[in-house]
Amino acid sequence: MDDDVADPPGMGWEERPGALTIRLHGVPSAHLGDRPVRLATRHAQLALYLLAIAGSDGIPGEQLIDTLWHGVAPHRGASSMRTMLWQMRRGLEHEAWRVRRHRGSVLLDVDGAQLDFTPGEALHRDRILTGWSFRIPPAIESLLIVAA
Repeated sequence: MDDDVADPPGMGWEERPGALTIRLHGVPSAHLGDRPVRLATRHAQLALYLLAIAGSDGIPGEQLIDTLWHGVAPHRGASSMRTMLWQMRRGLEHEAWRVRRHRGSVLLDVDGAQLDFTPGEALHRDRILTGWSFRIPPAIESLLIVAA
């Protein structure tokens, strides 16, 4: 168990059926208990990981659209994002409440989730999201250390 994530009083991770776990180091993964989170598209998977990195600040919707669908028309990007957010909520099942929009940003509430990183703290880009190539949204650019 990570030291930076506290268990609710009297309840360890192994006792919490369906607890959300997100791993970014190496090949990324997300689980609900012992089952992998199944998301319909790679866009939804990548958004889940990027939003987890962003922490409580989230990512402005326009930046997320530009990251996932660079160059698409605004109305098409907005429609794609609505579909992707639905896919995320559907895949997160009883944890769907974690995905929300607030003041133009998209947020993933990771409070109580088991993580292999600390949201809002710098991560080495070459150590996380192995196998994923993506544009870094400006909202999290300062959180990713890119090797020179």
